[in-house]
Amino acid sequence: MRSHWLVRVIFLTLMFLGALIIGQRYSPTTSAQARQKWEYQVVKADRIERSGAASLEVKGLSKLGEDGWEAVGINDSWVLLKRSK
Repeated sequence: MRSHWLVRVIFLTLMFLGALIIGQRYSPTTSAQARQKWEYQVVKADRIERSGAASLEVKGLSKLGEDGWEAVGINDSWVLLKRSK
């Protein structure tokens, strides 16, 4: 009878410790991480091509990517860019 009680206590203790470890490893993001702030910019496509790039799709956007910008939307005449603040 006593051994069953001891096995239950050990089992519950191990379950508690496992839940604690998993909870620390997969904790929800902090409020600062959850509220990522973005900076947006609308740039004319011809400006990107004039920035030393031969084509809009490759060199111009690669140069902007090196500066931290990410293309979010592309139209015939403009590009919507974003980067984290």
